Amino acid sequence: MKKLRIGFLVDKLEVDWYTYDLIEYTTKNRNFFTDITLISGYKNTESKRNFVIKFIKILRIRGFKDTFNLLLNWIPRRIIQKIERRKVRDLFPNYLKEKSLKLLNLKKIDISGKWSKKEIIFRADNESIKTLKKNKFDIIIRCGSGILKGEILSVAEFGIISFHHGDNRVNRGGPSGFWEVFFNQPSSGFIIQQLTETLDNGNILLRGNIITSNLWLLNNAFLIEKSQYFMKKILSDISKNNKLKFEKKTYPENLIILKDNSFLIFWRYIIKIYFPIIFKKLYLFLAGSQIIQWNVAFKREKEFKSSFSDYIKIKNPQNRFLADPFLISHKGREICFVEDYSLKKNKGRISAIELHDDQYKFLGIVLEENFHMSYPYVFKVDNNVYMIPETHAIGEIRLYKSTKFPERWRLEKILKQNVSAVDTAVFKKNENWFMLTNVCSSGINEHNSELHIFFSKNLISEEWLPIESGNPVIFDSQRARNGGFFVSENKFYRVNQIHSKGQYGRKFGINLINEINKKRYDEQQTTVIEPSFFENAIGTHHFHSSEKYNVIDFSKMKSLVSSK
Repeated sequence: MKKLRIGFLVDKLEVDWYTYDLIEYTTKNRNFFTDITLISGYKNTESKRNFVIKFIKILRIRGFKDTFNLLLNWIPRRIIQKIERRKVRDLFPNYLKEKSLKLLNLKKIDISGKWSKKEIIFRADNESIKTLKKNKFDIIIRCGSGILKGEILSVAEFGIISFHHGDNRVNRGGPSGFWEVFFNQPSSGFIIQQLTETLDNGNILLRGNIITSNLWLLNNAFLIEKSQYFMKKILSDISKNNKLKFEKKTYPENLIILKDNSFLIFWRYIIKIYFPIIFKKLYLFLAGSQIIQWNVAFKREKEFKSSFSDYIKIKNPQNRFLADPFLISHKGREICFVEDYSLKKNKGRISAIELHDDQYKFLGIVLEENFHMSYPYVFKVDNNVYMIPETHAIGEIRLYKSTKFPERWRLEKILKQNVSAVDTAVFKKNENWFMLTNVCSSGINEHNSELHIFFSKNLISEEWLPIESGNPVIFDSQRARNGGFFVSENKFYRVNQIHSKGQYGRKFGINLINEINKKRYDEQQTTVIEPSFFENAIGTHHFHSSEKYNVIDFSKMKSLVSSK
């Protein structure tokens, strides 16, 4: 374990809360030595200049056209921030807050250099480079503005590491989280990279993608919150391994750089994003409130087919809806376990449905706790039946055992504690058990983007170790979230949910697991299912198959009156 000497490149001592939190984290961690804050000298005095001086400077640097566009966009941008800031701070209280680095009592050095004409690119001068080299930094973290060029990129042993809150395979340019919402893109990404001379072409240390939110600032906040945890993790990994681990580059380098000073861009955002929200609220006011209601359907067939239009729908109980179906054959009975969500209690339970040819019999609730439960992953070991329902509300992954099939269950073992995980599946291959689960590493209840894999010699154990290639094995909201798991012809298949902007569970994919062991995981998508098999269906996010039946779920919009 190497104790890393870390420097932080900032514009001023008043920094955003997340920068302060990251710097404070390194000062309190015994693996790091952080006593110097680097000040680039850029904009640290600009905030005290009056408006006229600022305006003249912008006009001189950017020219009349860009300055005019900035003025046109300033008012709508302020409107957007006023509207969205309150909603974001309800979820993330520290968003857009600032703190002073003076509170940490760190030493600091001022570096100087030359800025490009438009004050975008910064090159440190020779004296600053000598000073930086003298301090022998292992890592420098860029937390300020400006594009760095020249020898400064190599003054630290591991270079300069930086956040980029955007998916550079799709969009280039800021503001962060804006274009994904504006263009209705299903996912929004971030990267943590080692900076190089080429813009947006750094060496990628980590790439992650989450569901795009409906609002710009909310989307930006999720990206910042999610990436904050992983920057800390990367620093700890460097300290532990004394090396950087880069990902393979798989993105085009000729994307147009998008700019927020495009003509009336924020006015267009207001019209495009807010007007549909207003019209929807007006419609619901006139027509009555609606909810997304999930349903389950089944068919007796051995082989999986991509057409579900002839599946038999299971009627939802009054004031409840069903989702996440799993099948099991035991003692001559075909049972489908489902999440049974109560609209009155605002909580899920597990219910059982017996299938017989084209008929079904609702057996009722078979497992209920005083917290939410869903995703009843059920499986057999020898002649025993087990279930791992989703129980993230209490921060546990629980294993239940059937004591009287299918209606009685007891808690057999808590497999993992103090974990924010959902939709867990386990299975045995060769000598090891493998656990596939969706963990929110950052603790913000965002479970759609990370697939984690653990392994154990025994099922009934608390010793589940992370796969050696590192978690998450998938960090992408279009691929990570589990939506079922089944075996067909001795092959393992993982179902994954696929989301659209602001909509959970739009469709699903089916993936053949090519390889899984203690060291690595590999899968290949074979099928993608759209929610077009039933009239008015707007989503589908789960599929399961047994030796005799297939089951699927789907969602529709329902009025609150008709759902009761």
